[in-house]
Amino acid sequence: MTFPEAIYNKYLERFNSLIAEAERIEQATRETMGPEFASEGFRALVALKTSVISLFHQVIPANSPLRDVIEELKTPEEPMKVAHVYGNVLARVTSYLKAVKSDFEDGMLDDLSLQIEAEIAGDYLSQAQQLLSEGGTGSYDHVPAAVLSGAVLEKSLRTLCDQQNPPISHLSPSGRPKTLDPLITDLKKAGVFNENKAQQLRAWAGIRNAAAHGRFSDFNRNDVETMLLGVQNFLANHLP
Repeated sequence: MTFPEAIYNKYLERFNSLIAEAERIEQATRETMGPEFASEGFRALVALKTSVISLFHQVIPANSPLRDVIEELKTPEEPMKVAHVYGNVLARVTSYLKAVKSDFEDGMLDDLSLQIEAEIAGDYLSQAQQLLSEGGTGSYDHVPAAVLSGAVLEKSLRTLCDQQNPPISHLSPSGRPKTLDPLITDLKKAGVFNENKAQQLRAWAGIRNAAAHGRFSDFNRNDVETMLLGVQNFLANHLP
Protein backbone atom coordinates (compact mmCIF):
# COMPACT_ATOMS: atom_id res chain seq x y z
CA MET A 1 0.00 0.00 0.00
CA THR A 2 1.50 3.34 -0.98
CA PHE A 3 -1.27 5.63 0.22
CA PRO A 4 -0.84 7.06 3.74
CA GLU A 5 -2.84 4.78 6.03
CA ALA A 6 -5.43 7.39 7.07
CA ILE A 7 -6.16 8.32 3.43
CA TYR A 8 -6.24 4.66 2.36
CA ASN A 9 -8.76 3.82 5.09
CA LYS A 10 -10.92 6.83 4.23
CA TYR A 11 -11.23 5.78 0.59
CA LEU A 12 -11.71 2.12 1.47
CA GLU A 13 -14.56 3.08 3.78
CA ARG A 14 -16.09 5.11 0.96
CA PHE A 15 -15.90 2.14 -1.40
CA ASN A 16 -17.61 -0.07 1.17
CA SER A 17 -20.38 2.44 1.87
CA LEU A 18 -21.16 2.88 -1.83
CA ILE A 19 -21.21 -0.87 -2.41
CA ALA A 20 -23.60 -1.21 0.53
CA GLU A 21 -25.81 1.52 -0.96
CA ALA A 22 -25.81 -0.22 -4.34
CA GLU A 23 -26.87 -3.46 -2.68
CA ARG A 24 -29.63 -1.63 -0.80
CA ILE A 25 -30.96 -0.18 -4.05
CA GLU A 26 -30.72 -3.61 -5.69
CA GLN A 27 -32.82 -5.12 -2.89
CA ALA A 28 -35.40 -2.38 -3.33
CA THR A 29 -35.42 -3.07 -7.07
CA ARG A 30 -36.30 -6.71 -6.47
CA GLU A 31 -39.00 -5.92 -3.91
CA THR A 32 -40.67 -3.01 -5.68
CA MET A 33 -41.85 -3.45 -9.24
CA GLY A 34 -44.66 -0.91 -9.16
CA PRO A 35 -44.74 2.61 -10.67
CA GLU A 36 -43.50 4.15 -7.42
CA PHE A 37 -40.12 2.59 -8.16
CA ALA A 38 -39.70 4.67 -11.30
CA SER A 39 -39.19 7.96 -9.44
CA GLU A 40 -37.54 6.71 -6.26
CA GLY A 41 -35.31 4.23 -8.04
CA PHE A 42 -34.24 6.74 -10.66
CA ARG A 43 -33.22 9.31 -8.06
CA ALA A 44 -31.33 6.69 -6.05
CA LEU A 45 -29.49 5.46 -9.12
CA VAL A 46 -28.48 8.97 -10.21
CA ALA A 47 -27.25 9.79 -6.69
CA LEU A 48 -25.25 6.58 -6.56
CA LYS A 49 -23.64 7.16 -9.95
CA THR A 50 -22.72 10.73 -8.98
CA SER A 51 -20.98 9.50 -5.82
CA VAL A 52 -19.17 6.73 -7.70
CA ILE A 53 -17.94 9.20 -10.35
CA SER A 54 -16.63 11.49 -7.62
CA LEU A 55 -14.79 8.64 -5.91
CA PHE A 56 -13.30 7.31 -9.15
CA HIS A 57 -12.03 10.79 -10.08
CA GLN A 58 -10.05 10.83 -6.84
CA VAL A 59 -8.53 7.35 -6.91
CA ILE A 60 -8.04 6.54 -10.62
CA PRO A 61 -4.88 8.13 -12.13
CA ALA A 62 -5.42 10.54 -15.00
CA ASN A 63 -3.59 8.31 -17.50
CA SER A 64 -5.30 5.05 -16.50
CA PRO A 65 -7.55 3.21 -18.99
CA LEU A 66 -10.09 3.00 -16.16
CA ARG A 67 -10.83 6.67 -16.82
CA ASP A 68 -13.05 5.38 -19.64
CA VAL A 69 -15.31 3.92 -16.94
CA ILE A 70 -15.84 7.42 -15.54
CA GLU A 71 -16.91 8.71 -18.95
CA GLU A 72 -19.33 5.81 -19.34
CA LEU A 73 -20.86 6.49 -15.94
CA LYS A 74 -21.39 10.12 -16.89
CA THR A 75 -23.89 9.06 -19.56
CA PRO A 76 -27.28 10.16 -18.20
CA GLU A 77 -29.96 7.55 -17.67
CA GLU A 78 -33.43 8.08 -19.04
CA PRO A 79 -36.26 7.87 -16.48
CA MET A 80 -37.32 4.31 -17.26
CA LYS A 81 -40.43 2.51 -16.08
CA VAL A 82 -39.26 -1.08 -15.85
CA ALA A 83 -37.41 -2.05 -12.70
CA HIS A 84 -35.25 -4.74 -14.27
CA VAL A 85 -33.70 -2.14 -16.61
CA TYR A 86 -32.62 -0.17 -13.55
CA GLY A 87 -31.26 -3.44 -12.25
CA ASN A 88 -29.07 -3.91 -15.33
CA VAL A 89 -27.59 -0.42 -14.98
CA LEU A 90 -27.17 -0.87 -11.25
CA ALA A 91 -25.42 -4.21 -11.72
CA ARG A 92 -22.90 -2.56 -14.04
CA VAL A 93 -22.23 0.27 -11.56
CA THR A 94 -21.81 -2.21 -8.72
CA SER A 95 -19.41 -4.32 -10.78
CA TYR A 96 -17.29 -1.27 -11.53
CA LEU A 97 -17.24 -0.35 -7.85
CA LYS A 98 -16.08 -3.79 -6.77
CA ALA A 99 -13.47 -4.07 -9.52
CA VAL A 100 -11.94 -0.65 -8.86
CA LYS A 101 -12.01 -1.32 -5.12
CA SER A 102 -10.07 -4.54 -5.71
CA ASP A 103 -7.44 -2.70 -7.77
CA PHE A 104 -7.26 0.00 -5.10
CA GLU A 105 -6.63 -2.58 -2.36
CA ASP A 106 -3.98 -4.31 -4.46
CA GLY A 107 -2.12 -1.04 -5.12
CA MET A 108 -2.84 -1.19 -8.85
CA LEU A 109 -4.17 2.36 -9.09
CA ASP A 110 -0.89 4.02 -8.19
CA ASP A 111 0.64 6.01 -11.03
CA LEU A 112 3.47 3.87 -12.44
CA SER A 113 5.59 6.90 -13.33
CA LEU A 114 5.31 8.11 -9.74
CA GLN A 115 6.31 4.69 -8.44
CA ILE A 116 9.40 4.76 -10.66
CA GLU A 117 10.24 8.30 -9.56
CA ALA A 118 9.85 7.33 -5.91
CA GLU A 119 12.15 4.35 -6.48
CA ILE A 120 14.80 6.59 -8.04
CA ALA A 121 14.43 9.13 -5.23
CA GLY A 122 14.89 6.35 -2.70
CA ASP A 123 18.10 5.28 -4.44
CA TYR A 124 19.48 8.83 -4.32
CA LEU A 125 18.60 9.19 -0.66
CA SER A 126 20.33 5.88 0.05
CA GLN A 127 23.41 7.28 -1.67
CA ALA A 128 23.16 10.40 0.48
CA GLN A 129 22.95 8.22 3.60
CA GLN A 130 26.02 6.30 2.47
CA LEU A 131 27.93 9.54 1.90
CA LEU A 132 27.12 10.59 5.44
CA SER A 133 28.15 7.26 6.95
CA GLU A 134 31.45 7.26 5.06
CA GLY A 135 32.35 10.85 5.95
CA GLY A 136 34.60 11.81 8.82
CA THR A 137 33.32 13.83 11.76
CA GLY A 138 34.46 17.44 11.58
CA SER A 139 35.08 17.39 7.84
CA TYR A 140 32.90 18.69 5.01
CA ASP A 141 32.09 15.19 3.79
CA HIS A 142 28.44 15.80 4.67
CA VAL A 143 28.11 18.54 2.05
CA PRO A 144 27.48 16.22 -0.97
CA ALA A 145 24.73 14.48 1.01
CA ALA A 146 23.06 17.87 1.59
CA VAL A 147 23.19 18.70 -2.13
CA LEU A 148 21.83 15.29 -3.11
CA SER A 149 19.00 15.39 -0.56
CA GLY A 150 18.10 18.89 -1.70
CA ALA A 151 17.93 17.79 -5.32
CA VAL A 152 15.56 14.97 -4.39
CA LEU A 153 13.42 17.41 -2.43
CA GLU A 154 13.22 19.85 -5.35
CA LYS A 155 12.22 17.10 -7.78
CA SER A 156 9.50 15.86 -5.40
CA LEU A 157 8.08 19.38 -5.04
CA ARG A 158 7.91 19.79 -8.82
CA THR A 159 6.15 16.43 -9.09
CA LEU A 160 3.61 17.53 -6.47
CA CYS A 161 3.01 20.71 -8.49
CA ASP A 162 2.23 18.56 -11.55
CA GLN A 163 -0.27 16.51 -9.52
CA GLN A 164 -2.42 19.48 -8.55
CA ASN A 165 -5.66 20.30 -10.36
CA PRO A 166 -4.95 22.53 -12.17
CA PRO A 167 -1.19 21.86 -12.16
CA ILE A 168 0.99 24.48 -10.50
CA SER A 169 3.46 26.03 -12.93
CA HIS A 170 7.17 25.42 -12.39
CA LEU A 171 7.93 28.82 -13.90
CA SER A 172 7.96 32.26 -12.31
CA PRO A 173 6.17 35.22 -13.97
CA SER A 174 9.50 36.08 -15.62
CA GLY A 175 9.60 32.63 -17.24
CA ARG A 176 12.48 31.33 -15.15
CA PRO A 177 12.18 28.04 -13.21
CA LYS A 178 10.92 28.58 -9.68
CA THR A 179 13.34 27.97 -6.86
CA LEU A 180 12.48 25.85 -3.83
CA ASP A 181 10.93 28.62 -1.75
CA PRO A 182 8.20 29.68 -4.24
CA LEU A 183 7.43 26.02 -4.97
CA ILE A 184 6.92 25.45 -1.25
CA THR A 185 4.74 28.57 -0.98
CA ASP A 186 2.57 27.55 -3.94
CA LEU A 187 2.04 24.02 -2.62
CA LYS A 188 1.14 25.32 0.83
CA LYS A 189 -1.43 27.67 -0.74
CA ALA A 190 -2.86 24.67 -2.61
CA GLY A 191 -3.34 22.85 0.70
CA VAL A 192 -0.80 20.09 0.06
CA PHE A 193 0.74 20.73 3.49
CA ASN A 194 0.42 23.23 6.33
CA GLU A 195 2.63 26.13 7.42
CA ASN A 196 4.57 24.01 9.93
CA LYS A 197 5.60 21.61 7.18
CA ALA A 198 6.36 24.54 4.87
CA GLN A 199 8.76 25.95 7.48
CA GLN A 200 10.54 22.60 7.71
CA LEU A 201 10.85 22.44 3.93
CA ARG A 202 12.24 25.98 3.81
CA ALA A 203 14.85 25.05 6.42
CA TRP A 204 15.97 22.08 4.30
CA ALA A 205 15.96 24.29 1.21
CA GLY A 206 18.24 26.69 3.08
CA ILE A 207 20.70 23.87 3.81
CA ARG A 208 20.66 22.78 0.19
CA ASN A 209 21.28 26.34 -1.03
CA ALA A 210 24.09 26.89 1.46
CA ALA A 211 25.74 23.63 0.38
CA ALA A 212 25.41 24.48 -3.30
CA HIS A 213 26.91 27.96 -2.84
CA GLY A 214 29.82 27.02 -0.61
CA ARG A 215 28.46 28.40 2.66
CA PHE A 216 29.49 25.29 4.56
CA SER A 217 29.62 27.01 7.95
CA ASP A 218 25.85 27.66 7.75
CA PHE A 219 25.06 24.02 8.59
CA ASN A 220 26.64 20.93 10.14
CA ARG A 221 26.49 17.16 9.89
CA ASN A 222 23.58 16.89 12.34
CA ASP A 223 21.58 19.34 10.22
CA VAL A 224 22.12 17.17 7.15
CA GLU A 225 21.18 13.99 9.03
CA THR A 226 17.95 15.64 10.17
CA MET A 227 17.29 16.90 6.65
CA LEU A 228 17.86 13.48 5.09
CA LEU A 229 15.45 11.78 7.49
CA GLY A 230 12.91 14.56 6.98
CA VAL A 231 13.05 14.32 3.18
CA GLN A 232 12.61 10.55 3.40
CA ASN A 233 9.50 10.98 5.55
CA PHE A 234 8.17 13.71 3.29
CA LEU A 235 8.41 11.48 0.23
CA ALA A 236 6.77 8.60 2.11
CA ASN A 237 3.81 10.80 3.02
CA HIS A 238 3.32 12.67 -0.24
CA LEU A 239 4.54 10.41 -3.06
CA PRO A 240 3.89 6.70 -3.70
